[in-house]
Amino acid sequence: MAASSIEEAIVTKIKSIAAVTAYIGTGANARIYFMDAPEGDTILPYIVLGTISAPNEAQSIGQKGGQPLIQVSAWHRNKQNGLDLGNALIEGLDHFSGTVDGYLIKYITATGPTALRDPDYYNLYQYVVNLYPEYDRS
Repeated sequence: MAASSIEEAIVTKIKSIAAVTAYIGTGANARIYFMDAPEGDTILPYIVLGTISAPNEAQSIGQKGGQPLIQVSAWHRNKQNGLDLGNALIEGLDHFSGTVDGYLIKYITATGPTALRDPDYYNLYQYVVNLYPEYDRS
């Protein structure tokens, strides 16, 4: 079944990266969330994915192109393991091209991971990976 958005296609691709699923689980049990993780005691590590800018937003403010920016955040309690998870995302997504769930992904540029730490939470680390996919819906 075709994905209804490029974000869903990217989630499918993330679920195929063994070095990532070793941390977050596989298939329907993979801990990947859109925009926010569930409140409460969410099992760590996990990934949160969200669109920062969409193609139509770039076009409406006069920019050419219209490539989206999708942010993927890897959350972990262990600093080094979180960095390893962020790096696994980079290794599995940067320079990727192929067809995923009805989307022809021409190329993904991935940057990061950038480390962030929320001062309100001890031992909770976030590693941000920015994705710039060039794609066509096939």
